[in-house]
Amino acid sequence: MRRKLTIVFIVILAVICLLGAGIAVLFLMNRDRPGFLKGTSLNGEDISGRTVSELVSREKEKLDGMKIQILEDGRTALEGSLGDYGYTFDEPAYKRSLEQALTEQKHNVFVMLKTLAGGSDISGKSAYKKDDEVNRAFLVSSSFKMPRVKSQDASYVLNKKTDLYEIADAVQGNEIDDSKLQKYVNTKIEKALEGEDLQGKDLLKVDVPDEVYSSRKVSNDKTELKKNLAAKNKAYRLEEYKKMSVTYQFGSKTQVLDGETISRWVKISDDLKAAVDEQAVKEYAASLAAKYDTRYKQRSFKTTGGQVKQISASANEYGYTIEQAQEAAQLKKDIEARKSVTREPVYYKTNSYGNPLYYSRDGVDDLNGTYVEINLSAQHLWFYKKGKLIVESDFVSGNVQHKTETVTGCFPLAYKKSPAKLTGQNAMDSWDSDVDYWMPFYNGQGMHDASWRSSFGGSIYKTNGSHGCVNLPHSAAERIYKNISAGTAIVLYK
Repeated sequence: MRRKLTIVFIVILAVICLLGAGIAVLFLMNRDRPGFLKGTSLNGEDISGRTVSELVSREKEKLDGMKIQILEDGRTALEGSLGDYGYTFDEPAYKRSLEQALTEQKHNVFVMLKTLAGGSDISGKSAYKKDDEVNRAFLVSSSFKMPRVKSQDASYVLNKKTDLYEIADAVQGNEIDDSKLQKYVNTKIEKALEGEDLQGKDLLKVDVPDEVYSSRKVSNDKTELKKNLAAKNKAYRLEEYKKMSVTYQFGSKTQVLDGETISRWVKISDDLKAAVDEQAVKEYAASLAAKYDTRYKQRSFKTTGGQVKQISASANEYGYTIEQAQEAAQLKKDIEARKSVTREPVYYKTNSYGNPLYYSRDGVDDLNGTYVEINLSAQHLWFYKKGKLIVESDFVSGNVQHKTETVTGCFPLAYKKSPAKLTGQNAMDSWDSDVDYWMPFYNGQGMHDASWRSSFGGSIYKTNGSHGCVNLPHSAAERIYKNISAGTAIVLYK
């Protein structure tokens, strides 16, 4: 009996040794064989004999070619690669996960025997990195092909043709909460990267679900809107007047009639017609004239020598005069147009002789550095242009003895002519003279060259003066003529 047990033990031991030897041989054979063991699958796909580098290259190619489509109402709203959505393949991490699984197969005899006997499935997730900034920049509803429309209850809408408010129907919008959209789509992408939900090996389609829309339920009730439509339009129309302005230019200076003032002059009727207070408009035009008119007002003139000379209103024909009736009419038109304007006031342009009345201004300063200053007592003049002295000269003015004195006052230069023939007569004399430069400023009086005179200045004018004109040396007359313009102020005083 003992002998039989010994034989059995020897046999079992031999079998175990043979089995161990076989397992050892099998282990050694498969350990050095490249690739995964026979019976190995990756996410359900047979990868027997496939190497890690082959699987890594295949996964990289698949992810590089993968497209993601966002569908809205069955139409493609946004399409891009994984990279567009901020996802990049993490090759080292994916390779490490496969190498770890392969090492376990090749160095763990129990894993090897299990795989060879019944197969094994590696649950291999694709490794990736996600750039949140790129993802958020690309995956936004404002990039969708279909424009976003905001939900809107029935509301007032301005009709640009009629320039009045109307009542528009409610609008069911399609605005999307981008944070919800991103969370939903990224979940889908990440599942696809784990092998789920792919339509084909390289395409993921994601339908936009209802829960990402932020549009609210809208109301089309127009009862209150209709009740308040007239008041809405009246308020809007009045607001237009508050927004406008009329800016008056006085050279570089301006005066602004603001919208708040204008709106107080306007009454809006129920049929939306505007009535402008004409009396208020006339009073404003009158206030402009009172402040800025300079013609036929006493003028204080500071001479080159520093004295202040007073020129009476009746002798002050140079300057700006607002034509109040026309200015009021123009202002009323400006207000009725409901548009801001910048302009000069409406001025009288010429006097009864057709002469221009002014040349330049800067606020209430209507000379603005350009004028001819004529001192009849000193028989000397200065011509300034934009503040710069152009000509300074002696002259001979009207004959005191013959009572043909040159007038005092402030006058605009009527025109200039070269050459010219001067003819005329008075009780004591007649004349017929040819001049090269003629510059009249008042009732036949003007500045001109006088080739028949050999001297100028002093007291010549008292007994041998002109018929009222300002006689100048030829060179002085020429220089003034070439630099002066019609309308320039001629200021004469004693």
